[in-house]
Amino acid sequence: TNQSWIKPQGASFVFFTLIGGGGGGAGWNGVDPGGGGGSGAVTNFMCPAFLIPDQLAVMVGTGGAGGGNGASGVVGRESSIYYDVKAKEAYLLLYANPGSGGLPGASGGGGGNAMNPSPFTATGFLNSSAGATGEVNTPSETFLTGGTTSQANYGYFNNAGPGYFQMQPIIVSTGGAYSKKGGVGSGGGGSASDGVNGGAGG
Repeated sequence: TNQSWIKPQGASFVFFTLIGGGGGGAGWNGVDPGGGGGSGAVTNFMCPAFLIPDQLAVMVGTGGAGGGNGASGVVGRESSIYYDVKAKEAYLLLYANPGSGGLPGASGGGGGNAMNPSPFTATGFLNSSAGATGEVNTPSETFLTGGTTSQANYGYFNNAGPGYFQMQPIIVSTGGAYSKKGGVGSGGGGSASDGVNGGAGG
């Protein structure tokens, strides 16, 4: 559901970070393990506070569910920020696209696409990076990983378990290993055995 963000009094600048939901891992197809889900995109935006409405609506993205035997993982949900006016019309200001679900047969889901600039983003500084594909090493442009990825950036590993998210000493999120849930915004791991669903996206 939407949540309200109220601009703090006395703020000079506002900085937003949005992370799209990770895709779920696919199920085992009887021969090959399921592919891991892709990670969500990351959008960062900063602008002077006086250019931001006093109240905004925030939708936090969620990870997609893992697929069963022979089924793809579910696409995650985007994270977004809206300006909700009194006429009940909502204007989309910022968003971070979700990652796609993994596919049966060890094919990883695609990472979420980067946000396209809009008239609103011309008021400040926008940076948006595409997500990481499942089953491949993490690109250096994002701190998120796809599902079933053994190594994240800066040498961090998921250690064959569920993914995790940390902000210190550096921001990194890892995808889940086989059938395990991904960290914040990262993909879930695909299933490697019969009757076990793929992991959910973070």
